[in-house]
This record gives sequence, structure tokens and C-alpha cells, in this order.
Amino acid sequence: HVSPMTVEDLTKLEFHEVVDRVSSWRPQKTGWREPEIEGLAETFSRYIDTDPRAFSSHAGRLKERAAIYVDRFIQKMAEAVRAGKEIDLDSVLDLCVWVLGRPVSERTTPVEAQGPLADKDWSWTRDQIAEFARQVCEARRNDLPTYDLESYRSRLRGLVEPLCQGDPATYIVRDTSKDVPRVHDYLDHAINSARGKALQAAFAYARWVAIHVKEVRGIEEIVPGGFDQMPEVREVLEWQLRSENRTTEGLAIIGAHINAIYWIDRHWLTQNATEIFDLRSSDEQTWKTSWAAWNAFVVWVHPHIEYYKVLKHQYNVAVTESKTVTVTEDSRHQQPMLRLGEHLMLFYGRGQLGFDDDSGLLRQLLAAANHDVRRHAIGFVGESFEGKDTLTNEVVSRMMALWDYYWANQGKKDAVERPDEWSFARWFTSDKFPAGWVLDRLDEFTTIVPLPQPDHAIIDQLAKICDANVSASIRILNRIARADREGWRIHAGIKPATEVLKKAIAVGGENRRLASELINYLGRRGYTELGGLHDLV
Repeated sequence: HVSPMTVEDLTKLEFHEVVDRVSSWRPQKTGWREPEIEGLAETFSRYIDTDPRAFSSHAGRLKERAAIYVDRFIQKMAEAVRAGKEIDLDSVLDLCVWVLGRPVSERTTPVEAQGPLADKDWSWTRDQIAEFARQVCEARRNDLPTYDLESYRSRLRGLVEPLCQGDPATYIVRDTSKDVPRVHDYLDHAINSARGKALQAAFAYARWVAIHVKEVRGIEEIVPGGFDQMPEVREVLEWQLRSENRTTEGLAIIGAHINAIYWIDRHWLTQNATEIFDLRSSDEQTWKTSWAAWNAFVVWVHPHIEYYKVLKHQYNVAVTESKTVTVTEDSRHQQPMLRLGEHLMLFYGRGQLGFDDDSGLLRQLLAAANHDVRRHAIGFVGESFEGKDTLTNEVVSRMMALWDYYWANQGKKDAVERPDEWSFARWFTSDKFPAGWVLDRLDEFTTIVPLPQPDHAIIDQLAKICDANVSASIRILNRIARADREGWRIHAGIKPATEVLKKAIAVGGENRRLASELINYLGRRGYTELGGLHDLV
């Protein structure tokens, strides 16, 4: 957008003169290279950025002005707070209160502002107020809230409460009519809606209050009285849970903040868990919004055994539902059913959930869940070992039992159906398990998946640990090499492969014979550098 003025032009004026000038300006011509109100609003925004602290004291000058300029002003105040800059918070809060007193649909921007970024009413400004309130509540100085509770609680509450009943419609344009709620994460829709933005501010407000009133008891931080300390937050949440007010956007935000709710008032969460996550409701809207909450929880909240204890029933329902869903390929890292498997694997790995606990929930996942969910859970275990220096003997033993149970039940079938999955590869390459055990299991695995991925990493690890079971190592290498139809995979691992071949020749017997045959085979495929190994045979 083209602006009729520059930031330099505006800095020559007093703030009230700037506000008067930009508010009264109207375009004289139309055209793609002509000055526009949208361009002027961008320049005004950059002007505010030059000294937000000084301009914040004059926030009242923006009253009765067009929403497009008020919006930009509050946006810059929010950015200043996030950057740790001091502003005249009282003045900006007064401006926000004034905005919320205006009819949402009131048109203030001149008709000449026709672009898609021109504020047609106060909707976008209200979103900026929600963001401003969130930044104020999250502001920290020396790890403590920047703004004290007594001075600002009532006014921040006055902003957050009405905004949380705002328009739930998301700004994301996408047809959701064919969505299967059980496998879709709606948090992206939620954070791009007016109500979602306001609810995020409400949770920031709740944490802000909680930090001021919390008590430390031993190693725990307690909010004495829970939501009794902030009944306004409880009212906001319970309003969202009423059947006539439930939306996927609102419930997704609540689901994504279960950790905050648990910290502030675990009793309230326990009492309302079924209402938040009514995953088997006969009412379609309640059912859909409950899954929106649940999916946001499993995708965005780190698994914790205390949450599991409160939500055992919901975990059980989700595992049961995982048997009948279809997992889409898009956004797999945010696929709720896949994340469900990750949760249970972590609980098992930490020793918090056994095979037979809670009616064998873990066995249900490994035996009857959708094969994509099951395979992802097993693959996730291997991935989770990466970056870990060591694992305790207890964890190692537990994971070995997990693999053996999975392989004896659904593992072989899964390997046949999806040989391209990395299900055991990360387990093998992690270097966390006894060498003899992983070689034996990979030997079994490669009878079904002769070219496991990532093949080069597997060959590298083979060379490191092949002494533990040379027979299994040469068999595995033989299968990988002969399954490499393109011929380029073995190329990346030819040096470690040579080490395995040398060890097999040295052992003699059947190992020597298999190594000799493999050398001849690879030589015919162009790896003539292996010819020297014949002298050892």
C-alpha cells in the first residue's frame, strides 16, 4: 500500500497533530499506485513504533478515531510490552475499555478504505485488545509478573470477560463439513478466531492471578482455593461448556490449556472432565467439540501421569475409537490419534503404565488400534531414544519386553503391510540395548523387511556391534545388500559392510561361506574394491 505521508513527516508533528492529520486524510484518486488509507495506517503504525512509551500516555487521543488507527496503536502497545518496554498502561487500558464500549459492527473506517486489510468494524481491534491483555499478563521482570495484581486486576478482567463471548468463527477459510473430528486438531482454527484469541488471554490472566496468590508447599506450587481465587475465570470456562455456547474453537483452547487448569484447580478439572471431554455424547455438537478439546490436549499438552489419572476414562475411550479411525497422511506430527500412542508409550517407558493396568489399555493399543496408530507408537519409542545419553536398566528391560510383545502379536503383520516404516530401525541404531538382543531382533525383522530404513545407519551400527553375533550380522547384511535393487544404498555403507565381511570370514564355517558369496555378488554389481577380501577367504 502507498502512503501519502512518511514516518519522517509525522515525527515533525506533535502526537495530537499526527492523530488529527491521519484521521482527516482522504484519498483524492484511486489506483494501484495512488496513496491509500491502508498505506497511511501502516505508516502510522511505524510512527508509533518510534517511541511507544511516550505515545502510550496519549492513548486517549485515539478515542472517537477510526478503528484502523486504534487497532495499529494497540498492536504496537502489545509489542512494546512483549519487548519489555515501559508504557503508560493505565492510559492504554482506558482506551481499550472505550473500544469495548463501542458496538462491534460500528463502521468507523472511511468508505474510501476498500482494501482487504482495512478494518470494517471493531472486530480486529478487539482481537488486538485480547492480545494486549495477554502480553500484559505474561510480562515478566526478573521472573516475576511485571504488573501487580491489585492495580490492574479489575480492568484486565473487564477486558477479558466480555471478549471471551465473542465471535467463535475462525478466520481460516476451509471447508470442515467433511472433517472427522476424532482425527482433526482444531487448535489452528481456534487461535485464529476472536473467541480463541480472547480465551488465550483469559488463560494468561488466570496464570497471572495464580502466580500472585500461589503458595509453595515443599516442592509443589499450590493455588489455595483454586478457582475460588478467580471466580471470573471459572465463569468464563463454564460459560464455554454450556451446550448453547460450545464451539470447536472454544473447546480446543480449553483442551490445550489443561495443564494450567490442573495446576490452578485439579478438583474443578476432575469434576468437569466428562463435560469437557464427553467423547461419546449423543449430541453431535457436544461430541464434536469434546473431540476438539481432547485432540488439542493430546497434541499440545506434554503427557503427565497426573493428567492421565484424571482422564483415564477419556484415554480408554480414545484407544477404543482408535480401532475404527483412518489416519490421514497430512500433518502426521499433529495427528491426535498418533499423539495418543505417544502418550501411552511415554507412560509405559516411565514405568507409570503396565501392560495389564487399567483393563490392559496398553495391550489394546498394541493389539487392536488402527495399524497406523500402533506402528507410529512403536516407531516413536525408537525416535525418543535419540539424544539420550543413557537409559536405566529398568527402562531398557521394559522396552525390550514391549518390542517382544508387539512383535509376537501384531508386529510381523505390520511389517508385511508397511515394510517402509522405520519401526525397529531407531531401536537398533540407538545403541541403547544389549548388542546380542538387538542383533537377534533385527535378524528376525529383516526376514520380513530385508531393507529396513535408514539402511546406512543400520550398516554402521552392524559394524560396531557385530562381534556380539557375527552370524546374525552377516545374514542381515546379506539381506540388505540383495534387497538393494537400485544399488546405491549399499554404496553409502560399503566401508562398515567391509568390516562385517572381514569378521564373518574370520569366524569361518557358514559365516565364511555366506561372506564369500556376498563378496562375489557385490563384485558383480561393481564393488570391485571388495576383491581383496578373497585373499582372506
